[in-house]
Amino acid sequence: MVNRLQTRWAKIGAVALMVTAVVALIYWLRTSVAPRTGNADEGEFLLVEASERELDGAPALTLTFSLPLDARQSYDKYIRVFEMPAPARRPDERRFGFEEENRPGSGGTVVSTKPEDTKVEGGSVIGGAWVVGENPRLLFFPHIKPETRYVVMVSPGLTARNGNKLTADSKYSVRTAPMPPSYYFASNGMVLPAAQNGGLPVVTVNVPEVDIQFLRVKKERLADFLDRVITRRKSTRQKGLDEDDATDNEERYDYRRTSLHGAVGFYQLDDFRGLTESVYIGRFTAERQLNRRSVTYIPVEDIRELREPGVYVAVMTQPGRFRYDSQTTYFYVSDLGMHLRLFDKSADVFVSSLVDGRAVRGVEISWLDSTGKTLTRAETDSDGHAVFAEWPRDAKVALARKDKQVSLVAMREPALDLSEYDIVGERYSPARLFAYSGRNLYRPGESLDVSVLARDPDGRPIPVQPIQAVLKDPTGRKQFTATWQPDSRYPGYYLKHIQLPDDAATGSWTLELRADPANKAPSTVLRLGVEEFLPERMKLDLTSIDPALTADQTFTIAVHGAYLYGAPAAGNRLLGVAEFERNKNPLASKYPGFEFGDSGENEKKTRTELPEKMLDGQGNGKVQIDLSPVESNHSPFTARATISLLETGGRPIVRSIERVVWPAAVLVGVRPLFAGDYAREGSRVEFEVLRADRDGNLKAAASMPVRLFRENRDYYWRFDDQRGWHSGFTETEELVETSSVTVPAGGRGKVVVPVKYGRYRLEILDRDTNQTLRYRFYAGWSAQADETQGVRPDRVRLSRRRDCASHHHAAASRRGINHGGRHPHALGEAHVRFFRHHHCGYPAQS
Repeated sequence: MVNRLQTRWAKIGAVALMVTAVVALIYWLRTSVAPRTGNADEGEFLLVEASERELDGAPALTLTFSLPLDARQSYDKYIRVFEMPAPARRPDERRFGFEEENRPGSGGTVVSTKPEDTKVEGGSVIGGAWVVGENPRLLFFPHIKPETRYVVMVSPGLTARNGNKLTADSKYSVRTAPMPPSYYFASNGMVLPAAQNGGLPVVTVNVPEVDIQFLRVKKERLADFLDRVITRRKSTRQKGLDEDDATDNEERYDYRRTSLHGAVGFYQLDDFRGLTESVYIGRFTAERQLNRRSVTYIPVEDIRELREPGVYVAVMTQPGRFRYDSQTTYFYVSDLGMHLRLFDKSADVFVSSLVDGRAVRGVEISWLDSTGKTLTRAETDSDGHAVFAEWPRDAKVALARKDKQVSLVAMREPALDLSEYDIVGERYSPARLFAYSGRNLYRPGESLDVSVLARDPDGRPIPVQPIQAVLKDPTGRKQFTATWQPDSRYPGYYLKHIQLPDDAATGSWTLELRADPANKAPSTVLRLGVEEFLPERMKLDLTSIDPALTADQTFTIAVHGAYLYGAPAAGNRLLGVAEFERNKNPLASKYPGFEFGDSGENEKKTRTELPEKMLDGQGNGKVQIDLSPVESNHSPFTARATISLLETGGRPIVRSIERVVWPAAVLVGVRPLFAGDYAREGSRVEFEVLRADRDGNLKAAASMPVRLFRENRDYYWRFDDQRGWHSGFTETEELVETSSVTVPAGGRGKVVVPVKYGRYRLEILDRDTNQTLRYRFYAGWSAQADETQGVRPDRVRLSRRRDCASHHHAAASRRGINHGGRHPHALGEAHVRFFRHHHCGYPAQS
């Protein structure tokens, strides 16, 4: 019995020992092999900066620390705030003193740490409580005055959340920005979703009341109103296709066209008197909180006079003030979301509810011309889909109406106009032409063979049909217009021989091909260069012994020139240009996707003319380039020398040579691990980190400090008697995360940081070289104004789920959407072939 118990205990001990060994092995693997990420509460505790920020819409003094603070602690005993007396105003000084506001992004706030500015003599201590913000690294002091200078004194001993304490005192002088009375609408022309919009948003600062007059656009003048208000914007592709229409009267400048957004002059508003009628005017109370930017929602749906469907213009003024302009916007309230797809002849309209995304049945779709006359109409079916076999070309507005709901799309600028974005591929055509030739550069009098493939949208050869060919010289004059027949041996293939004139003008020639001669735009254009070029008679060799450079060196280039028959280019002139441009990744072949240096130096490009030189009797010379233009930079820069060796007659032989200028022997590189150019909103973003020298050898570094800043930009409208209404912005940055990263020798580290939305800047300090990597990125689809790339609400990610699809296997796909809910899906090119409403979560799959 004892032996049996001993055996059982021995087995339990062996199992426990094995479990301990496995746990120890896993821990060792994670700490030794896996890249280490830093802790948000580690590192040195420092006061980073003092500034002025907004807290709940009101200005507040702000201190930024390198580590999070404990919101349960009181920091008042460590910080004193002095309000300094205002200096006497000079007679020649501006009345409102907005000089500092003219600096872009400053907002009028001035911060200084100079000893003469941080003296507290004559100042008075003011009471108040310091509050830890939502970002625990920020400490706020609210209820401050605008246009007032404060001195903030921070004593040692202030404690972070992890127990670290400040070891040195700090003094800052902060002069707060002015906050003159201002008011403006929060958007520029909008659709307010019915029963869920909250009202028309109005932003006010130190303005307790506003007067708003509402004008309703007359139904018969709706098209004219939209034509005046909405300016047509064309993409590059559209501009190129519409060059021939430049004389169209509709494209000429209309001095009466205006954008009803922001400050609009009374003479411009008076010009709309024939298009609108006044239906309601009232005085509305805003939030009465001093020096606070607040948003008040005007309940337009509760006003009886505004319940009639239509487009309204809101004109806002300040009671008791009479100025030359007023704040203006336009809007309409609707639950109908309309999507319009225009094809060459047909059109499809889809209507969905803005509340739940469901298809709306029984919506009348009308097309209106410039006089408001209805050209044609249709009604949506159970899928919210209306089909027009042919849409009227004179239509200016597509109008959707059901009961008291109305929605519209102006033909000049739809609500979501995807034509402003680059579209890959050709415009739709039942026959697509693909032209090519043996080369793209010819001499006058030469001949060339042009091949053309004609295919339908599915890639199959088109039936036998002629195509039109027009050859134009560099001035745009037609050299010939011909009709080409296909090669009888090969379906959908054309082969033609073209002879250039002996006196052909040099420049860019174009061959326009049309499958239908009636088409205004050609199906394809083949561009050819015609030049009187001669073979080179000299050779030029550029060499440099330095594979990489530093800013304290001189870029020395050995030059050798010779004629091709062997004689040296003795005494020939040598001209050159030196260019410097940031090189994000000089080690791209070894470490693709990484970025080194400071992203703020992208625009630091310089170009310098080099002094003229002459080659010696053996055709040798030397060019030295001063690298001082990049000596203060923190990024690798490419130094490119373009050298021209001139023949006796002045004809140049041009060669280039480039080297990378490194700001330090070792640099930190970072690579984002998120897909695309934008990180997901409200996520934890990962970055891969390495340290590399000029040869690409990976170096180790322990606990490199990491900081993540959020860069904010807040826009505003302000008024003063000298400048009138003017817009501007305040630019601030917020430290949101601090940690550290360790990079092993020959390996890589990893950084994980939390993001919300907006523009962010990641900084990693290399203590060994005192170089700081700065990498900017965006989070969320609304992070950037232009939104030319990234995750956006008008994009769907589509990927193939099966490697190939044969004639008896349907191709499966996976799509990803950015927001859950009901989404309409339509497929088609010349017309909609398939349409379905789907209820999708995130991510959606099919």
